[in-house]
Amino acid sequence: MKNFIAVLLLIHLSACIGGQQNRLQFALEFAGENRSELEKVLQYYKDDEEKYKAACFLIENMPQWYGYEGWALDSLHTIIAKAYKEDYLPASVYREWSSFPFYSFPKVYDSHIITAGYLINNIDLAFEVWKKYPWNQYLNFDDFCELILPYRLGDEPLSD
Repeated sequence: MKNFIAVLLLIHLSACIGGQQNRLQFALEFAGENRSELEKVLQYYKDDEEKYKAACFLIENMPQWYGYEGWALDSLHTIIAKAYKEDYLPASVYREWSSFPFYSFPKVYDSHIITAGYLINNIDLAFEVWKKYPWNQYLNFDDFCELILPYRLGDEPLSD
C-alpha cells in the first residue's frame, strides 16, 4: 500500500512539474511570430531566479489576455480623457457608449504584440514596488504574482 501511494505521489508531482513546463511551452507557441520577444525576457532574467519565475508566470498566463482594436476605441479614449479633465461625463454620452458592443471588434492578444522591453520594464517596476514599500513587505511571492506583478487589469489596450 505504501508503494502504491508513493507511486501515485510521484506521478502527481511529475504531472505538476511537466504541466508547468507545458504551460510555458504552450504560451511560447501561442505567441507565434512574437515568440522571440518572450524568449528575450526569459533570457534577460536567466540569472535572477525570482524574476525569471515572475516572467514565467506572466508568459504562462498571457494567452488569455487581450485587448480590442477598432475605430470606436479612439473616439472613446477622447471622450474619457475629456470627462477626466472636466470631471464630468454627460448622461447622454454615457448612455450612448455604455451599451456599445466592443466585443464585436477584433481581439489583439498580448502574446502576439507585447515587446520584451515592455515586459522587462513592468517586471522590474513591480519588483521595485514590492520591495520598496512597507505595505508590501508581508506579501509572499505567490501573492506578489497575483496582486502586483500583472501588467494589465482587463481588456484595456496595453499602456505604460
